[in-house]
Amino acid sequence: MNFPSNGMRAAIACGILLLTACGTPIPVYVPEAGAASTKVSLMGGGTPYMCLAGQFYRFDVQAGADGTSTVQVPVGTRLTMRNVMTYQGHNVTSTCRPAFSVIPKEGQTLIINSGLRAGTCFIEAVREDNSKDTGVALEPSLGAPQC
Repeated sequence: MNFPSNGMRAAIACGILLLTACGTPIPVYVPEAGAASTKVSLMGGGTPYMCLAGQFYRFDVQAGADGTSTVQVPVGTRLTMRNVMTYQGHNVTSTCRPAFSVIPKEGQTLIINSGLRAGTCFIEAVREDNSKDTGVALEPSLGAPQC
């Protein structure tokens, strides 16, 4: 009797996962009509996600003419921002998902930077503040990821 190869077993497992809830695609976040939202500028690498009220969303990332990437997020409620990154080194592929939570405010632009530093993934956030010499300020609502 011939048993399926490891590759065939993996293909079968992937097919089964795609037919279950685990394989359900993450929906794209679309702000509700008339709902307040604000801009988040993205720097660095990875794929950004948001968790709002226990539901994960991916973004329709908008690329600006100046090379910036932005997304819209809701305001006035705590949400978790997460960035999924994959990197290779020393014959190993690693994935990391650094995250934080924040309460965005209307009219405020958050700047999120993420990447790899000294072999470790990082994510950091500040808000635009033109009254500061640097043009940015620490975001006081930053907290631990909520989901």
